[in-house]
Amino acid sequence: MTLKYSKKVMQNFMHPKNMGEIKNADGIGKIGNPTCLLPDEKIFIDKEFREIRKAEKNHLVLSHDASKNKIIGKFPRNYKGEIITLRNQLGEITLTPEHLIYSAIIPKGDRFKRIIGKKTLIPAWHHSEQLKKGDIVLYPIPKIKKDIKFLKINIKKSKWDFKSKKIPSKISVTSGLLRLFGYFLSEGNIQDKPSKTYISFSLNIKETEIAKDIEKIVKK
Repeated sequence: MTLKYSKKVMQNFMHPKNMGEIKNADGIGKIGNPTCLLPDEKIFIDKEFREIRKAEKNHLVLSHDASKNKIIGKFPRNYKGEIITLRNQLGEITLTPEHLIYSAIIPKGDRFKRIIGKKTLIPAWHHSEQLKKGDIVLYPIPKIKKDIKFLKINIKKSKWDFKSKKIPSKISVTSGLLRLFGYFLSEGNIQDKPSKTYISFSLNIKETEIAKDIEKIVKK
C-alpha cells in the first residue's frame, strides 16, 4: 500500500530546512515516512507482487484507493531501530513504526465488538506502532480484469490427516465454482483447528435448492 508523494514533499524529506523545536506549541501533527518498508517486503508492482527492492522508476504501484501511481524515484536509507510485524488472515508485513497504514482503530466498548458497530468507524492513516490486536487494516482491491481457466492451489495435506481428501494442485474455474464462492461469501464460515479444519454454510431450512447446489458443486 503506497502513498503518492509530490516532488516538493520528497525534496523537503531528503533536504529538510525547517528542523527544530517550537516553544509553547499548540498543535499536534502526524508524519509518515516514504522509505519505511524493508527491501524484501512485497508490494503490488504493475500486475503482480514483487519485492520492493525490485521496484524501478516508472513502474506502476498500487495505492490505497486501488489506483496506479508511477514511481518517480528510489530513496534507500540506512535504518537502525525497532521493526514491527503486522499479521492477519492475508499474511504478514514487516515495517518501521512510522509507516502509515490505512486502518480503523477499534475503540473500547461492547458496541464495536459486532460488525454493525465496526461499520460506523471512519478509516484513517495511522502509524503502524499505533495499531493493536483487533484493529482493522483496509486493503485495496486491484481493478484488474483477467480471464483465467485454472486456480493454482498450494495446500499440503497434514501427515497425520487420515480423514480429508487431497486438494488438487489445479482447479478449473467454472460457473459452479464461482457460485460456490458466492455462497461462501454470503453464508459460509471456516473452522480452523488442528485436525479439524472445515468449511460450513449456514442456510435457512427453506433454502433446500441452494443446499443441493452446494452439495453438487463440492462433489465435482
